[in-house]
Amino acid sequence: MDVFEKLESTALKLRNMALSSCQSPVLTSSKEEETLTHLLRLEITFETSILLQNPLFFSMQVTQAILENLKRKGKEAELMMATINHTLSLCSRIQKMKQESRETEDQLLEIQKKRLELKKLNNGKMKEIQELKMKCDHPERGKYSEILKQGQKNLDKYLQMVAVVKNVFQGIIIASKVNWAADSKLKDIILGMEDNLIVE
Repeated sequence: MDVFEKLESTALKLRNMALSSCQSPVLTSSKEEETLTHLLRLEITFETSILLQNPLFFSMQVTQAILENLKRKGKEAELMMATINHTLSLCSRIQKMKQESRETEDQLLEIQKKRLELKKLNNGKMKEIQELKMKCDHPERGKYSEILKQGQKNLDKYLQMVAVVKNVFQGIIIASKVNWAADSKLKDIILGMEDNLIVE
């Protein structure tokens, strides 16, 4: 039998004791006394039903009955006292655990807030590192990017001009019908431009 069953059975015994102590035994057989006893029992039953409808008042009455029973010495009083002490120790342990649970939840919330702040800070630092890495890996993307773009445009323009000049020069040599293979200087010039050489 666990503590709660003991407490429940003790409360039931107290209720029965309170009800039975209010009932007067029928000692005489006179009609008048029986009627009074019956009326008294009806009144007690009515009061009990009111008590049961109002749980706060009922619990106060049960507490009062328990305290009066504890004043008496005996095995039931000792059992009730042990049960009450055990219940009180359980209640204090429950309150202590609830308090510890609240404190742990508060600590967990603080840790989660700090974690979120660290995550935001970490993301910011990672962006800074990526920007620095981009600047180190590709310096042309920095302040020299415009200058490099302009230089590339100029280089492409001059390469196109050189290609046009080579084509014109080759066209002149071919149109003049000079034997360029026999002349060593002219042969070196033509073979130097062989990527754009036009052969007829």
